[in-house]
Amino acid sequence: MSTALRLIARTEFVIIPWQSSAPDARGINVDVFGPPVTYNGHVQIINQNRYQALGLDFQKSYIRIYSDDAAVSDVERSRGSDKIVWNGDTYKVDSITDWQVVDGWLRATCVKVQP
Repeated sequence: MSTALRLIARTEFVIIPWQSSAPDARGINVDVFGPPVTYNGHVQIINQNRYQALGLDFQKSYIRIYSDDAAVSDVERSRGSDKIVWNGDTYKVDSITDWQVVDGWLRATCVKVQP
């Protein structure tokens, strides 16, 4: 995969890192995000004919990001997930396959969210 990441043209995307959650004016916890950071990598739309095999919701849109330099966080029990902005749309990181130690890259599956 690291060879493919070097050979295939890269595209720019922005990561807006989740930092914490804090109560809003009504006392409801909302996500707090840090400043956006621009990265380069490979972004692919996940075709709907793969949704069932991947266990994805047919009512949503998904992308996959492949990167060897992005630091991305997905949803965990005690925290929210980072946001990704690509091609004018905003996505939340749904899951990560981290191959940084083995081959120097990661794959993030992201779901489109409303702005």
